[in-house]
Amino acid sequence: MMSRVIFLLLVLYLPCAAQHPGKHYRDSLAALITAPANPDSIKARAGFLLSDEWSSTDTTQSKLYLETGKKYSGKNNYLLGLYNFYAGQYYYDTDPARAKESYLKCTALLDPYTHTEAWYFKARAWRNYGSLLLNADDDKSFLTILTEKVIPATIKSGDKLLLSRNYADVGLIFCNQWQYDKAETYYDKAIGILNAMPQPPLTEANTYIDATSNLLYEDKLDKALKLINTSRPLLTPGSLPEIEFYKNQGIYYRKTRKYQQSLAALDTALAAAKKKTWAYRTESVMFLKFKTLKEMGQLKPAKEVLLQIVEAPTSLFNQNRLIHYYELAEIFAQMGDMTSAYKWQKAYGTLLDSLSNVRLKDQINELESKFRYAENKREIAELSLINEKAQSAVKSSRLMNWLLISASIFFLIVASFGWLFYRNNRKLSQQLKLSHIQELKDVNLQQQIKIAQAMLQGQEEERNRVARDLHDGLGSMLAGVKLNLSHIASDKEREPDPRLMNTMKQLDSSVGELRRIAHNMMPSILLRYGLEASLKELCESLMSSGLSIDLQCLNIHPQLPMEEQLSIYRIVQELLSNVVKHAAARNVMLQCSQDNEIFLITLEDDGKGFDFEQTDLQKGIGITNIRNRVAYLNGTLEFKKRDNGPGTVVDIELHVTV
Repeated sequence: MMSRVIFLLLVLYLPCAAQHPGKHYRDSLAALITAPANPDSIKARAGFLLSDEWSSTDTTQSKLYLETGKKYSGKNNYLLGLYNFYAGQYYYDTDPARAKESYLKCTALLDPYTHTEAWYFKARAWRNYGSLLLNADDDKSFLTILTEKVIPATIKSGDKLLLSRNYADVGLIFCNQWQYDKAETYYDKAIGILNAMPQPPLTEANTYIDATSNLLYEDKLDKALKLINTSRPLLTPGSLPEIEFYKNQGIYYRKTRKYQQSLAALDTALAAAKKKTWAYRTESVMFLKFKTLKEMGQLKPAKEVLLQIVEAPTSLFNQNRLIHYYELAEIFAQMGDMTSAYKWQKAYGTLLDSLSNVRLKDQINELESKFRYAENKREIAELSLINEKAQSAVKSSRLMNWLLISASIFFLIVASFGWLFYRNNRKLSQQLKLSHIQELKDVNLQQQIKIAQAMLQGQEEERNRVARDLHDGLGSMLAGVKLNLSHIASDKEREPDPRLMNTMKQLDSSVGELRRIAHNMMPSILLRYGLEASLKELCESLMSSGLSIDLQCLNIHPQLPMEEQLSIYRIVQELLSNVVKHAAARNVMLQCSQDNEIFLITLEDDGKGFDFEQTDLQKGIGITNIRNRVAYLNGTLEFKKRDNGPGTVVDIELHVTV
């Protein structure tokens, strides 16, 4: 009897993603529920597994068995934790908010338990919760949950296969953010675990394929080829991984200039995608085929493939349509058909303007809402100030009346104390005046801080607007100029003009510089990955052979409000800019640290320094911006000379929200 119970427990502990023999498996689990001799815990687990088994084919049965499992769980917190996990699975596709609530309840109920199965379910619950956040475009939160919750719990569960999937998830997030080197690190960890197994499971083909795609983006072709060969035995005919495999193979052959092999691989992927009527996959494979034909110089077949995509689009992303229109304009120009090239260039510009107008309309509505909110706050503040002044006047009037009456009575009773009372009354009046003056100073200071805050907010909004205008407006114009120059350069009746080719190279450099300026005006990495990552990128961008920057970040909280993170980033950016422009320094030490609500910035350079007494720090625009941002965060700013040689030390103390 004991061996039978142990066998049942081992079977029920298996991950629900395992392959099951259909009806026989369901009947076996149902028999466990109806057998009177089985304990409630066995019946509860059988109900949960049956709920998961039916979830993809019959939601009514799935819900019935989920509630059956809950009934047999009773007041057992561990089983109730498993119930909430499977409830999250049930609501995952139909009610994401309820699914997230169920996953959080699961982790809370299982938190006191530390055996391997508890860690396994906690890891899966956190992972599924994070994937729901990813579906809402919150990839930063998903990455945080993976690294801080899922992976530590998976390691404690001892499940190597699940750990490999977690590392692959992290790699995919970095790959989607174009951070291919970081993605490669995590893909290597995931594949290292799979390669250590006697035979990698067929279900893990996607890990090899996604890692191959990342390597192809990095142009690491030798390493990509090894993964292509490794993933081949894991393919199931007609499956989505098979299509992605042949896409990767087609890209590899194109990058190695084996164009016929590239076309053969892409045609195989295209046939499989069409057979499954996967329209979006079909379109992506056709676009890769277009790129191969274009590189081969077969412009007419390439054009025909791209026209098929444009005439029957499946992608919902306007960015893809922009790319298709631009490519059509360019290929028609190369073929000498300028009428068609102009048509598609115009379609490209119209779509780009449409997208810009939508963004502009949203920005105007947002600014209007902010304006109304600011006006309401200002009116409330004015009414509050008037009310406070009125109350203060009433209190002062009552106080003066009481003092006059008291003085009169006191003068009548004891005349000899009149002078003493008069002197005390004058002292009290002076104190009231000083207090009133101090109140006015405090109000004036607060108004100055509010004005500075509004100016800084306006500067950031203007930076953001200019960055978008540079990227969308001027970038589009430069693309049109490049298209026209490409047509002139490809004219077979003209001799190649070196000046024209030099102008096109300068135009490419201008586009790169434009993107760098737009990125510097509004750093996207700050919005995605926070203050510490953006500071590291800023320092790396400013370093050169003649300037070394040593950045030390200590205990910076990732949850600082974005307004405060942006102010700190701009302070550091202005300090480093001053060093690069004026200090002639070779070494810079920058330290940013946080202790609860205190944020400290220390910058030390070995440059030529400056005369603090003669230099007017108040008039410099850079220093003024720094002082305004420091005042906005209720901080202090101090410039000092280095003790051990030439150079400057800047100490800043800020108050932040925790």
